[in-house]
Amino acid sequence: MTRPYLSVRAILVHFLFILQLVSSQVISFDEGDLLLGARDNAATIVVLENEIKGVVRAAQDRALDFGRVLGTNGTLVQGDTVRNSNQQVVVIVGTIGNSTVIDKLVDKGKINISKVQGKWESYIQAVVDDPLPGISHAFVIAGSDKRGTIYGIYDISEAIGVSPWYWWADVPLLLRLKANYLWPGMKRKEAFYLDDEDDGRIAHEYGIFMGTSHHEPMAKTYYEQQYRFEGPWDWSENYGNVVEFMRDGVNRTKDWDTLYTLGMRGDGDQESPALTSSQLEEIIQTQQDMIEELTGKELKDVPQTWSLYKEVGRYWQAGMNVSDLVTLMWADDNFGNLLRVPWANETDRPGGAGVYYHFGYVGDPRNYEWISTVQLVKTWEQMHLAYEKGAREIWIANSQDIKPYEIPTNHFLDMAYDMSKFQNPESTTEWLKAWAKREFGSGIESATAEILNIYGRLVVRRKYETLSMMPFAYHVLNYDEAENVLQEWEDLLDQARRVHDSLDQPTRDAFYELVLHQVLAGKYVQEIYIATHLGWLYKNQKRASTNRLAAQARTAFANDAATC
Repeated sequence: MTRPYLSVRAILVHFLFILQLVSSQVISFDEGDLLLGARDNAATIVVLENEIKGVVRAAQDRALDFGRVLGTNGTLVQGDTVRNSNQQVVVIVGTIGNSTVIDKLVDKGKINISKVQGKWESYIQAVVDDPLPGISHAFVIAGSDKRGTIYGIYDISEAIGVSPWYWWADVPLLLRLKANYLWPGMKRKEAFYLDDEDDGRIAHEYGIFMGTSHHEPMAKTYYEQQYRFEGPWDWSENYGNVVEFMRDGVNRTKDWDTLYTLGMRGDGDQESPALTSSQLEEIIQTQQDMIEELTGKELKDVPQTWSLYKEVGRYWQAGMNVSDLVTLMWADDNFGNLLRVPWANETDRPGGAGVYYHFGYVGDPRNYEWISTVQLVKTWEQMHLAYEKGAREIWIANSQDIKPYEIPTNHFLDMAYDMSKFQNPESTTEWLKAWAKREFGSGIESATAEILNIYGRLVVRRKYETLSMMPFAYHVLNYDEAENVLQEWEDLLDQARRVHDSLDQPTRDAFYELVLHQVLAGKYVQEIYIATHLGWLYKNQKRASTNRLAAQARTAFANDAATC
């Protein structure tokens, strides 16, 4: 199965430390069990000296992950000579076709690569007897390509108890989550490509495809459009400068893994008042011509996408002649509702289709960037629909501030990597249980999944940022609707606090950040608005209890400030 380009759009970077410790870990196979390490016997990890840099880096992470679990780091050996006793655990890591050790094991019939050979970003893991001279047995990770090998390495890290979220600030998080594609924030002078001329090369070595967002064509940033571009951002009025600007983007990225964004919108990520369908056809053809010319590659070998975002989708709907090699990336409505999936006559295009999805958003009618208002089962329903309709090539999510969106990001990427594990609505609850067990340990996984499912049901009604819009979301007269909504939040908060208080102190910190905080903060915001609107009603009715509601709103406001 081919793997889609999948990732999250990272705009701000934060830090999160989560680690589930265990004394040792046994990995089970059909042939039996293998002890990968113990406190006095961490593994030796073997990679060849000529192995791809990103694989070597992940192997070094793997050695350190042993230390995070066992207290003793593993040892990284670059070469095929290992001093070993029968008691020592050896892990051999390599990429098929690049590692002579892996290729020799294949030739000798010691590992079977038929399920992954020639596939994208796939890997096998196997216990092999006598893999190298002096090594009685070893655990072997063989990847179909560099990302496949890297994913296989981090898969074992997760299996022994190291959360993918243990440490994250940049690309390693994506790789631990089996992501491969990033749209970085582009609105500041410190943007990717501009901050350091080595940015693109390093991302390439790590194994990440870099791209630019839906309105930033040809690997050029919005900051550059604003401050390093002469004349109006207009194809018909400023053709020469626009073309040279885009050519520069291809030239600086042509040697790296790059997924080019094609097309064009108006200045400032707005609809262009002058752009026509025929001009868009010309723009995309010009962009493809420069890709072929400057990279020296055939178009079929260079990934490229066109984001059919907002008004851009209407151009396609009206009928356009665009190369079938372009991946059509359909968008949601900025609030998690897909506007379009491929039609039956579009599913045979070689470029295929993808999805641009939103967990956060800046734009009309209202920004929402605070904490997560994602209902996971809704994300599943929308992405499962997209997958079944053939939008499988690229999945990318706009997460705005990543910090509050760890859970929906993890869920989104797990679905993108292997949708076969998400075939029904209940699969999200099962995923939540497994996620909670990994992050917090056994015993609270069912309760945590229930809390997050209820939270999703409550927040999907209305984004926090839209509660100030009129008419108010909840009726203050009929059916006691506003009071009942607030009671639901109070009940959920009580439930989350009970689980939190049952944990040891280190685990409480992680549970607070990932679960309790969003329930607590959400309840206070709902209380501010509900108490305020009830207070206005009571004031008009000249009730004496108006002052009590005013005090309740002020207290909720203070609690909200303290919580954030």
